[in-house]
Amino acid sequence: MKIEPNIRRNTLLILSGLIFANVRNLMQYGELATSSVTYFLTTWFIHYIAVALVGIAAYAIYSTNREKYIYAPENSKPIEVEEFLYIISLVAIITSLAALFFYYYVPRGLE
Repeated sequence: MKIEPNIRRNTLLILSGLIFANVRNLMQYGELATSSVTYFLTTWFIHYIAVALVGIAAYAIYSTNREKYIYAPENSKPIEVEEFLYIISLVAIITSLAALFFYYYVPRGLE
């Protein structure tokens, strides 16, 4: 079964916003963002929009002069916005989980 690219991109954006919001709440408050439904939906939506805006801003920088940042032969086609948002969503998930790992499992020093 093949998943449509738009569904895959939107699902990953939703998931990355959810993971990003919960990791931030775990690191900042020591609990998940599930104290109330309103708080949960608000934090998820804010982080969902933040991941999408960061992805769009990164794509704008990439698309203006991609030859400066990435070696690309003349005959190669640039990455589309949908594929770029997919990549940014995966990067957001991986960095959130890495930050959570380092927050809990790397020693902070003698206290």
